[in-house]
Amino acid sequence: MKKIILIAFITFITQSAFSQDLERCKAIVEITAQAINNQSSDIFEQQLADDFEMAGHKGEIGKLVASQLLEQLNDTVTSFEEIKEEFTDDTLTLTYVFNYTDKGQQQSTFVFNKQNQLLKIELFKLLIKTMSSEGAVITKPKKKIIKIPFFMIGKLIAVHASLDEQNSVFLFDSGASNVILNDAYLIRDNPNDAKLSSTKGVGGSISGLDINKIGKLNFGGLVMENQEVLTLDLSSLDEKEPNIEIHGILGYDLFQDYDLLLDYQKKEIILIDPTAYNAYKTEHFANSKLTTIPVELSQHIPVVQVQIGKQQYAMGIDTGAEANLISDTHFKTLSKQLNKVSVDSLSGADKNIKEVNSGNIKKLRIDGKLFKNQKTVFSDIAHLNEDDDIKIDGIIGYEILSRQKTLISYERKELVFIE
Repeated sequence: MKKIILIAFITFITQSAFSQDLERCKAIVEITAQAINNQSSDIFEQQLADDFEMAGHKGEIGKLVASQLLEQLNDTVTSFEEIKEEFTDDTLTLTYVFNYTDKGQQQSTFVFNKQNQLLKIELFKLLIKTMSSEGAVITKPKKKIIKIPFFMIGKLIAVHASLDEQNSVFLFDSGASNVILNDAYLIRDNPNDAKLSSTKGVGGSISGLDINKIGKLNFGGLVMENQEVLTLDLSSLDEKEPNIEIHGILGYDLFQDYDLLLDYQKKEIILIDPTAYNAYKTEHFANSKLTTIPVELSQHIPVVQVQIGKQQYAMGIDTGAEANLISDTHFKTLSKQLNKVSVDSLSGADKNIKEVNSGNIKKLRIDGKLFKNQKTVFSDIAHLNEDDDIKIDGIIGYEILSRQKTLISYERKELVFIE
């Protein structure tokens, strides 16, 4: 009789202890729902085991995938209900039905270890895509000089290119490392699939960045065919010119083997094979004043030294910058160099809009060449310096590049002003 009572007592203690663990694990499920709704993963990340796994990725990569998903899902959990509990010697698995505003009903699985830490999570089917590290393969024409007309959308360069044999409009953006297609014009098999990105924009991570294969893209004889490219919802760009459909952005990987000559007056881009540059210079620039300035390359971004007042600043060159951009950490220092100071709204590919200080820099010099009344905005640019050895203080774009013919040589690492 004592033996039966003892066994029953031990069973009761074990169930009571596990019940306490169960409540803790259920609380973590609730924390997950709150993280989705708040688009913040800080508290959620504290619940993860060291060997946490998500979407086939373990450890730190798995944690990164989870935090990006919760912060970028852009959906709301309206309710959730437990449907199953499964116990093993080492784990507890809880299965729930989560109801989302956009994604509807999704079955979710949470696996916990003995320490009540989240070991694995599957909120719904999630496909992780990665771009090939080998980069784009570009078929180049035989001619050494490629002339391409452009037109302006606001202060952005817009060009025509052939996409799957259809004439399409793209923005030409040397600051973009890759070709990016506007997914508003893509046909998707599963339009509600979640997409994550570690890419940063003006206000944070750019959500919805995806990878898709294109048929054929032809830009002035430069051809990409049957290759994977980045895709993103660029509908905000269409708002700049409602009557024009912008099918994407042409970035550095498409023209990286050429010198880039920009002529805003003639509205012409000229791509020059570096082996043909000297001959081109002799023929076309014999009567021009050339100011040649050395640059460093921060990945694909040319960086030049700019003088404002008595201070030097390292500035990246980007054809996609409608106004100059300088780190907001320099705003107070540069305030005496500004006029027409105001508060403006700044938006980017991440669709976030933030209020920033702006003004006109009275005088700015690059290797002694003077530029006056430079429209400039001040914002947090910490994300631009996360992975680069060369740290920059800001970006120069249209305001500088449009004042004269400008040539950028990635091979010779030089910036040339042509007057």
